[in-house]
Amino acid sequence: MSEITKDFDFSRMGRPRLYPWDEWSDGQIRILRKGTDFDCEADSIQNGIYVYARRMGYKASTKRISWDQVACQITKP
Repeated sequence: MSEITKDFDFSRMGRPRLYPWDEWSDGQIRILRKGTDFDCEADSIQNGIYVYARRMGYKASTKRISWDQVACQITKP
């Protein structure tokens, strides 16, 4: 038989987000550094930025500056 309750926390469950996407989506140009802002390869974070932007309906631009730095801008329409 099912249990009835008066309240329940429906907040996001599962693993927490690795990156502060909401903060990075404010339209400002950011320089992200490996070891500080991300822990994967620079190519992977660039791909992640584009995937996040496409999923949210935003526009993303990235440029690899060096082996450990990526410039990015995520803008809302």
